[in-house]
Formats: sequence, C-alpha cells, structure tokens
Amino acid sequence: MIDQSQSTSKEPERGDPATDGPEIERAAIEVDFHRTRVGPGGGFWVLAEVHNDRPTPVDAVQVEVALVDEAGVTVGRAKGGLRRVIDVDESAAVSVLVEHPPLHDQLKVEARAHELADESAPTLPLHLEHAPPERAELGGWFVTGEVRNDGGETVTGARLEILGVDQSGKLLGQDWLELDPIDAGETVAFAVSELRYDEQPARLQLMLRPPKR
Repeated sequence: MIDQSQSTSKEPERGDPATDGPEIERAAIEVDFHRTRVGPGGGFWVLAEVHNDRPTPVDAVQVEVALVDEAGVTVGRAKGGLRRVIDVDESAAVSVLVEHPPLHDQLKVEARAHELADESAPTLPLHLEHAPPERAELGGWFVTGEVRNDGGETVTGARLEILGVDQSGKLLGQDWLELDPIDAGETVAFAVSELRYDEQPARLQLMLRPPKR
C-alpha cells in the first residue's frame, strides 16, 4: 500500500481552459455563487457550483467573475474552469482565484461550456473507502481512506476531490488529492489533513475524479 499523505493539494483546479488551446465555441450554463474565502496575497477565492442544463454533456467549463463598482462598471475580472466532462444535469464545484482585486461593490459570476455531441464522462474502475472525517488536534479536519483499482489496467492521473459543505448545502471549501498511478488490483492508502474552513462543516464529501483533460 502506498501512503499518499504528502500529496495533498490545497489549490483548486487552476487555469482557464479557454486559453490553453484553440478557442472553441461555448454555451452558457447555470452557475450558483456560494461564497468567498480569503486567498493568497490579498486575493480571495470565489466558490460556486455549475450545473449542466444543456441537452448534451459538456467540457472545457469556463467560469468568469466580474468585479463591479457602485456605478455598475466592471473594474476587474478573473477566470477559472473545470477540465473534465460534466454529464447532463450534473453539478460540479468550482473555485476561482481573484488576485489583487480592486475596490468593488459586488460580484457577477457567469459560466460557459463546450457541448459534446457523442461523449460522456468516463467511468473510473476505482473504488473509494474512507473513515469518517475527524477533528485535528491543532484545528481543521483530516480524513483517511483507500482507493482500489478494480479494473484490468493501470489508472494514471486520477484525483480525489474533497468538499466542505454547510447546513444549507453551500460550499465552504474545495481541496484536491492527486493520486499516484494505481496498478490493476492495487490499493492505495491516503491521508488528507489541514482541511480548514471558516465555519464547522455539516459534512465532508469525497469523490473520485478522472484525470484532467
């Protein structure tokens, strides 16, 4: 068994899928703003949830945050996105880092995604088991568990997404664990610590995600 305890990533998915390759056509999808969190260097994170209300699966999700002043003028923008397929009627958490924000009065969040004609989200041959999350002695939360590859081939680039959620179902935080390659029949142990939120979460959700596209 491989201890993954040092592989925790506190950074949500980064990068704007719109600028990582040729420009592609996108359609608007639903997005629900949840809250902001303090970020590095005087910036902040915008936590939101996108919902694929299109008739087909989508990928290359782009989320744009506009910073608007009292006069209704946009004084700054930030972009983020998701690098995986979102099935029809599926929702997904997203975090956008706003670096060096100017003075503003409100935020406006929009999301767009590329529609797929004949592709759906891949099914991972992985099985996740974890213990109930526990409080850490020095604050925050930690969770331990294992991922087993029930398939016949090595799985490379899989990720574990950890969401802190409040009583109303709104996001408190989003963290990622990048898993090492898992051979067929292999079980990989993990330990995720330093899960910190601005308030006590009602629950923590752990989900396996495919490699970034």
